[in-house]
Amino acid sequence: MILKGLKRNALKRIIEVQLANRNVQQVARIKSIAILIESESFDLVSHFKNFSKEIGVNSENFYILEYQENNKESGSLHSKVWYTDKAFTYKGALVDQDLNKIIDHSYDLLINFYQTDLLELNYIASLSKAKFKVGFPEVDARINDLSIATSMKEVDVFIEELKKYLKILKLI
Repeated sequence: MILKGLKRNALKRIIEVQLANRNVQQVARIKSIAILIESESFDLVSHFKNFSKEIGVNSENFYILEYQENNKESGSLHSKVWYTDKAFTYKGALVDQDLNKIIDHSYDLLINFYQTDLLELNYIASLSKAKFKVGFPEVDARINDLSIATSMKEVDVFIEELKKYLKILKLI
């Protein structure tokens, strides 16, 4: 119980530091996409795979990071990397090397497809080296560069709005 509290406090501190020191980079064109999701919304990923194909992103440049709050011991078949709260030490360091590699990669677009303001999701989103981050307004506004106000159930509306703004910004 005490270690869980220490871990949560460490994650909060690291998020604050990451957000304060975020270096916004310029994106020329979207060539790589990562999605950060909760396992409960995993059935919506096929929509994003179709979206990535539409804008010309190869499947090897499309990554899925899945967070499982209930500590299942296996990820979904479609996720490239999944994690639980066991992926962090009580000091907030990452234990999982695969997760570390994904976070350190500089994606052109990170889609934070979650509306629940969970510390473990915000932590990964803030650590990500993605150049452009998109998500929902219910999450800490400092994490995302663009917030799209829809419901997670309206994934097609979210994708259409995302396409619209990416075209306006000349990223696709």
